[in-house]
Amino acid sequence: GILHTLGKLPDEAVASSGRQPRPGSFGSLQPPYDFSAFVAHENPLFRRMIKLNERFCALRPEGFRWRNECRAVSVAQFTMIQIGDNFNGGEPYLVNSAFNGAVLYPIKLIRETKAKYDSGTDGQRCEHIGFNLSLKRPMYINPKWDMHLHPHLMGGPSGKRAMRTITDIAMSPAIGPIVFGQSMFSMIIFIYCIMTLTMLIIYPLWVCLSRAIIGNSEILSKTNVREGSKSPSIREMEFLLNPDLSIPSRKRKGSETVVDSDQLND
Repeated sequence: GILHTLGKLPDEAVASSGRQPRPGSFGSLQPPYDFSAFVAHENPLFRRMIKLNERFCALRPEGFRWRNECRAVSVAQFTMIQIGDNFNGGEPYLVNSAFNGAVLYPIKLIRETKAKYDSGTDGQRCEHIGFNLSLKRPMYINPKWDMHLHPHLMGGPSGKRAMRTITDIAMSPAIGPIVFGQSMFSMIIFIYCIMTLTMLIIYPLWVCLSRAIIGNSEILSKTNVREGSKSPSIREMEFLLNPDLSIPSRKRKGSETVVDSDQLND
């Protein structure tokens, strides 16, 4: 990834695409993780989402910690990151700021612009944003410079600091309901898609495979199972796959149990 970056964009600032699994996505969503340091490069597609993101962060005035945390929980921010990461053919794409674990900066560019880290006028802006904006030109994220964070050691605050952040958001009457609502709405869409795929594709395949296995076992049972065996019949096994079938009736003869597997109760 580093060699590809140096060969592709030797004179530009380029951030890596360090990734971590999105909580609740079961590993199916692994975007670049540093939401707080990301600032999208304005274009017609992102213009409305950038304004939406700014209004979301403006739920609290300058100086509140929310002005730093809002980027990490913004659906608009997540959408812009996903679009940039997935719809550029794997090529580096323009952003105004990013970090994701590592950035290559040309020394000449830093000296010419005298770039410095700063946390904004209210002290709540991510320091990487201040540094990248002081370069006075867009930078890039290279999807081929790829790293993956361990699911148990994800980026961002952890432990008591994370609990304090979550509590502050959840207890705020102006922020908590909005964050909860957008998270639930996104999760419902994701769960609906997974359930649809399961019911229409995975479950029918599982039924077909199971019936093929049962058909083979029926052939073997005719040659290996003795009359009067207490093993379940093929009909009874099929009942597990097709609840519309009724359970075969059983007739008791003396001390032995005989299964009538050819009759079904309507």
